[in-house]
Amino acid sequence: MKRIPPSMKLSLLAEELRRKNDVRDLVGELFRLGGCRTIQERLEAEVTEKLDRGP
Repeated sequence: MKRIPPSMKLSLLAEELRRKNDVRDLVGELFRLGGCRTIQERLEAEVTEKLDRGP
């Protein structure tokens, strides 16, 4: 089974929230998830670079 990066999981969660539209403050939640995703992507890139792995 292929590993799903945490940044992709955050993207999927954001998409699910948009579809359900059941979050009281949808815009705030999407901004929070967007920030988490940005940080996670940068962390993944740093780990990949440090471990000398290709994409």
